[in-house]
Amino acid sequence: KARGTEMLYFALCKQLDVQPTKKLSDYLPLAKDSQKSLPDSGEFWDVIEHLVLAVYDISVDDAQFKTKHDGAESFRYIRKHYPIRREFSAMTVNAGNSAHSKAIYGLGFLAAK
Repeated sequence: KARGTEMLYFALCKQLDVQPTKKLSDYLPLAKDSQKSLPDSGEFWDVIEHLVLAVYDISVDDAQFKTKHDGAESFRYIRKHYPIRREFSAMTVNAGNSAHSKAIYGLGFLAAK
């Protein structure tokens, strides 16, 4: 929802020929680990899993639904109080000379400067 709102804002600014003054990241908290280095070794999917879970660990949601969901009312409560989840672009990754760097950056992770 937030990314869509930002896209609409930028499109409106462009339509009105106005320079945008804000961006989504001004309003969202930092990712829990906003900078990450790759593990020293690992197979492709292990590296990807390491990065994805650093941004969002779906097992937390799974556990919450399994333990707290017992009907429509609890489902609505969980949805209403869902924690802010950041996108891959909220994390800077130092992929160094990794053979996986193209895939990592292709997923939307930002390259470390």
